[in-house]
Amino acid sequence: MRQQEFMEGVATALGREERVEALFLGGSFGRGTADEFSDLDYVGLTGHGDHDAVVALWRETIEAISPVVFWNQRVGPPTLLNAITRDWLRIDLWLIDKASFLSHARPPFDRYSQSTLLRVVDRGDVFAELPESPPGAAPEKRQVEYVINEFIRVLGLIAVGVGRREYVLGVTGAGLLRDLLTRLMIEETLSPERGGALHLSRTITPAQMDELLALPYPSPVREEVLEAHWALARTFFPRARALADRLGIAWPEAFEQATKRHLQRSFGAEMEPW
Repeated sequence: MRQQEFMEGVATALGREERVEALFLGGSFGRGTADEFSDLDYVGLTGHGDHDAVVALWRETIEAISPVVFWNQRVGPPTLLNAITRDWLRIDLWLIDKASFLSHARPPFDRYSQSTLLRVVDRGDVFAELPESPPGAAPEKRQVEYVINEFIRVLGLIAVGVGRREYVLGVTGAGLLRDLLTRLMIEETLSPERGGALHLSRTITPAQMDELLALPYPSPVREEVLEAHWALARTFFPRARALADRLGIAWPEAFEQATKRHLQRSFGAEMEPW
């Protein structure tokens, strides 16, 4: 089943359901950047008293169009419903009340606007109350602080993994560091496209992508694990310091220096400076 067929089925089924105050399609479809691999990201508005009934209705609606083989409900508020159909169409629904939706108080609702959502059902013309475009993109200071400190912490743990000869865990650690570097790059770009976890090339620049691709991917071998960690550190720290300076974030100097001394004690001349 193609995405368009599913979207038409949802619009027909829920267009006559009074318990659904509004239903919007966001994500890449809302932004007009969808492709054949895109999932369907919906936002539904309902009254507090109708919440459980609408959760059941949503599943019934999906099942009537295509059988569901995976279902997950993350209890809110807001509630997030994840479904995958038999033909592997991925569908998410945020279920929230109107006042909370329009308050733009938390992600992802702080990025919703008339230019990032498509109307499916809108009984009270909620769409007209949305801003025409999302606020200007800016790095998230708390996110950057977390990424910097977490990178230092995970980097220091390589002494434990290698010391115990847990080289598979060392590979995992390098992957965590790569993910943190990627998150830092996303904050650097100020890209308005903050979604798209499975479409990284839209959220970072070609130059950033080239840097990521150039970094080594280690096998569970001591030398390769260490080489990957040092290479990731050399790439991460100059960028992180520059972004921290730009945002007025106090650099965790004591933590970084303690981690350096810890790694120097553990690896001596094997440790490559960053």
